Amino acid sequence: EKILQHLELTKTQAERVRACLERFGDDVSHVKSGVANILGAVQGMSTVMAKDRMVKDAMANYAIEYFEIASYMAIVAAAREMGLEDIASMCETIITEEQDMADWLEMQLPVVVRQHFLSEANT
Repeated sequence: EKILQHLELTKTQAERVRACLERFGDDVSHVKSGVANILGAVQGMSTVMAKDRMVKDAMANYAIEYFEIASYMAIVAAAREMGLEDIASMCETIITEEQDMADWLEMQLPVVVRQHFLSEANT
């Protein structure tokens, strides 16, 4: 349920970012798609042969949340340098939302590891 909620939140975040970029006449759909494809491919390749794929996927999802947080932090800094406080503020809100998900994923990682060990013990 939390993952589905975050997916919906991610869609609204994308719309907020898109609205900001459109103010400057930019279109980010091709960049966003490219980054998503690269991250998905790297994650897929890193876990495809692993017996502990669920654990590695959980770790990758946690790392991706922090990559997103770092990206928004960079945007906040750039926006402030350009005097775009509204964009900086919007990105800080997104950082808080992403941190919430990262915190939840952090709590789930031990659960996923435990489930992996239980599954392996029953095999």
